[in-house]
Amino acid sequence: MHTTTQNHSSIVGRRLVAYSRVSTDEQAQEGVSLETQRAQFTAYASLYGLECVDFKCDVASGALCPEKLPGLNAALALIKSGDADGVLVVKLDRLSRSTTDILSLVARASREDWRLVSVSEQLDTATAAGRFTVTVLAAMSEMERGIIAERTRAAMDQIAAQGRARSHRLQFGYRVEGHPTQTELTKGERGQLVQHPGEQRLLRKILALKSRGLGAHAIASRLNARGLLNPRTGRPWSVGGLGSILATALRADRAVRSKKPRLIPTGRGKGPKGRRGTIA
Repeated sequence: MHTTTQNHSSIVGRRLVAYSRVSTDEQAQEGVSLETQRAQFTAYASLYGLECVDFKCDVASGALCPEKLPGLNAALALIKSGDADGVLVVKLDRLSRSTTDILSLVARASREDWRLVSVSEQLDTATAAGRFTVTVLAAMSEMERGIIAERTRAAMDQIAAQGRARSHRLQFGYRVEGHPTQTELTKGERGQLVQHPGEQRLLRKILALKSRGLGAHAIASRLNARGLLNPRTGRPWSVGGLGSILATALRADRAVRSKKPRLIPTGRGKGPKGRRGTIA
């Protein structure tokens, strides 16, 4: 792919605006710091006879859409004004973690006739091969993140199945055994959970109202009108806080029901509701 990029650079514009992005917890990490990315830009441009007309950067999560990244938008503005012929990045994931967002930028580059060049992947969207490679790499990257997310959820479900806390903020209605007033865990702590009687009574009221068709806003209003404040904050219920408690409780209930053994009819004799079955 070196040859493809190098040959094509003699045909299309050479003036590229280098774009960097780091999330706040990545700044000190070797390989993704802004200084490291800038050095890679300089070396790449020198090797392929390109000109870095400007350097733009963002310190933000890759989960943000491109429209919310001011540095990236400034780079695209340079292209629109005719001061640059494309964008140079160290890796595609510096643009976004989303396949959809990356492909949208690729489509925009094609539509507006500018190039997107990646150092690490050694690709250039000015070529058909480069555009194809971008699509494949972006899809593989998103698949990898999906696999990681699935493994993380499975691990968290296993922790919950063992009756232990799965996040630093304890689920409403529960406490860590031996710590009845503690509502948050220290980092790495995974204590055994026990029910908190007071919060459990309130949680049952919340779920009963939900079963009657009320939403978070209506439930919060009704609890506040009755003087039943949030016991953890001592303040009236907010819609967001009530909604979060509902979502967690309903998700936990679905997880429990999905693990219950199923009754498979055998067709022999009668069991519950007139049918005999075996446990799956």
